[in-house]
Amino acid sequence: MVPKIIRTLVITSLFLFAASSKAVIIEYDVTDLGGGSYQYDYTVINDDLVAGVEEFSLFFDYTLFTSLSLDTGPTGWLTYAFNPDLGLPDDGLYGAFIDLASPIALGDMLGGFSVVAQYIGAGMPGSQFFEVYDIGFNVVAAGNTQRANTADVAEPGALALLLLGLAGLSRAVRRRV
Repeated sequence: MVPKIIRTLVITSLFLFAASSKAVIIEYDVTDLGGGSYQYDYTVINDDLVAGVEEFSLFFDYTLFTSLSLDTGPTGWLTYAFNPDLGLPDDGLYGAFIDLASPIALGDMLGGFSVVAQYIGAGMPGSQFFEVYDIGFNVVAAGNTQRANTADVAEPGALALLLLGLAGLSRAVRRRV
């Protein structure tokens, strides 16, 4: 029979080889232009898609936004906007797809996507749901945009967690003896 401590060490050490989390991330900065108008500036970060990011859409909640208008887009990308429609109801949409540019390659990022919207909610506007599509318009990634320039929560590395666990396990074994 394998002692409990060895089983625990083997299982714990497997965490060292766990795959890192990958994703397509869309970060935003929001600027108050006054009168309820806000400008969103986006950066797309490709941490996941080997084929690259070729097209994406951001959805603006029809209960919170009106009057979407294009501001800028990076060279080689075509951008479009559809206003929220309270009569349907349907969310507003800001989208971009490659035209003369290359896809955003794995490990790369691209900024310069901008849209102005009228915000009718309370406080400051926040994130939007997004979808990333492949050439066949299949959803290959989705999530919510994240505010740029926010401090990340520090997380201990896998080795530090393993050592902490081993120290606690060692102490518990010594108490039993």
